[in-house]
Amino acid sequence: MKITGFRPLIITNDAEAVIDMFEDLGFALRHTKTGIGENSDTNYVMKDSGGNRVYITGSESARSDLTGISINVDDFQETYDFLMARGFRDPRGGQVTETPSSRTTMLYSPSGFPLFITEHITDSPYKTGIIGAMKEEVDTLKAALTKLKTSTIAGMEFNEGKLNGKSVVVVQCGMGKVNAGICANTLVHTFGVDRIINTGVAGSLNADIDIGDLVISTDAVQHDFTVEAIGFKKGEIPYTGLYAFPADDELRAMARRAAEATAPDSKVFEGRVCSGDQFIATREQKESILEAFGGMCCEMEGGAIAHACYLNHTPFVIIRAISDKADDSEEVSFETFAEQAAKHCAAIVRYMISH
Repeated sequence: MKITGFRPLIITNDAEAVIDMFEDLGFALRHTKTGIGENSDTNYVMKDSGGNRVYITGSESARSDLTGISINVDDFQETYDFLMARGFRDPRGGQVTETPSSRTTMLYSPSGFPLFITEHITDSPYKTGIIGAMKEEVDTLKAALTKLKTSTIAGMEFNEGKLNGKSVVVVQCGMGKVNAGICANTLVHTFGVDRIINTGVAGSLNADIDIGDLVISTDAVQHDFTVEAIGFKKGEIPYTGLYAFPADDELRAMARRAAEATAPDSKVFEGRVCSGDQFIATREQKESILEAFGGMCCEMEGGAIAHACYLNHTPFVIIRAISDKADDSEEVSFETFAEQAAKHCAAIVRYMISH
């Protein structure tokens, strides 16, 4: 049994008055749904600028306002039995509200506090591979997984399970394009993922993109790949006619929504990600990449993941938090920025998977 979500819930026979009160506190109405289960209750979701949410149920049968806690769980029956064994009371005598996508009931704690438990039972049709660059980020996502199963392949730990009820495989690949390509190929062929999200940090190639900003890939190139001596363009993969691999439009849109929702203080850009087996740290290196490829940021894995996804007909998107200016300036050290970037990346991924 694991709790996968936690939120305050208000049940009222005057939803309009409660909504007005929260609007005065800076919350905005984001979602309304009527007629869940066998009744005609209306459910509202409100959210403030800080991402805090409150859930309101308008019910004509409610005699007075009732405030409680609602939790999402990975196993409804196990949670129900666990709580009943600890003195919780079921006022509905075992009756459960079931929809095609969830099952819900209400219990009272020994002290009389209401607790609503819900299991979402409809899975996404997708299985998502999540390649993280930072241990902190991968550890955060791994801790949120339910039904976890871990496998080690090619020295990489693949963590398969459910994230907010959706099938995912989370893995930290090592630095460089070889590690990244092996990782993406393993996700597709061993774990059967349908799409790949790659997150991490990068150096800015654009003066408008500052440390802490976010870049979402439109496509990816390998800036250090060159066989110009035998007639191909710099970066072009021989006999394919390609040197840039486009990201999936739907995943790009999902990533942008997630970034704007979870990192409102960061600017979000979309553009080319340039990858190579070298850490770009001088102005000369930076200018060379810009001259040949343009691009928004540079890093060491995305281009190989994009190439592997192209060969395997697998949609992908690359999300990068900017950690440095890809030159010899030292405004913020990589180590200082890593923890903040890991939190942003983990939050963006969780939002993408959940919405």
